[in-house]
Amino acid sequence: MKFFTCLVSLFLFSTFAPGNEERPPWAGFSGQAMVRLTEKTDGGFRVQVLRVNRVWKNNRASKPESLTGQSILVGFRGEGEARMMQQAFARTLERGQTFPLELGYGEGNRWYVLELNGDQREMARRALISERGDLRREGEKEQPRERGFDRDAHRRELEMIEKRKRESREASREGEASRPREGAGDLRIDAVRQELQVELLRTELRNVHMENAELRFRLQQLENRLRALEKR
Repeated sequence: MKFFTCLVSLFLFSTFAPGNEERPPWAGFSGQAMVRLTEKTDGGFRVQVLRVNRVWKNNRASKPESLTGQSILVGFRGEGEARMMQQAFARTLERGQTFPLELGYGEGNRWYVLELNGDQREMARRALISERGDLRREGEKEQPRERGFDRDAHRRELEMIEKRKRESREASREGEASRPREGAGDLRIDAVRQELQVELLRTELRNVHMENAELRFRLQQLENRLRALEKR
């Protein structure tokens, strides 16, 4: 009788002892499942598992097929380019869309994307290219006043140069008509021509500086937008 009582006590202790909570049969899952998107979140997306397609060699789930019908929250995995590609792919998805997904089960009932397939990586790549193109167009739209001001300033400089050219031609004609003895008219024409050449070089240098400043500003904007996208 005492022996039977000890066995019952040992069984109850092993069954209800802390830390022996029963794990779900899909715990340790590693494989591919067909899923349907139900919700997007800041750190991932929620899907409904329609069926389990296959499991990988490192699968530790006792009953992987029991995952069918479950609603799970899937997060992104890794850092750098891999994580950026997963986030870009998630942005292309629409609610109710059905697609295959490679899933991994982590500690604390957390799920994550194992890897994107070839088609999904291509979708992510196109999304990133499109987003970068949109950023470039937005950057160009943010400076219409500055570029308009530059064009106006450049036009005024050209008008001033043209005016000086006309004055130089008139002075040249007057000099040829008068032909002063000591060549004072020739010296004045040479001085005007030299002044025009210096002014043209200065104008060209200012234009180059303005164009470089605009390019640096646009490049800085694109880098800031790209860093903001990578941090999402």
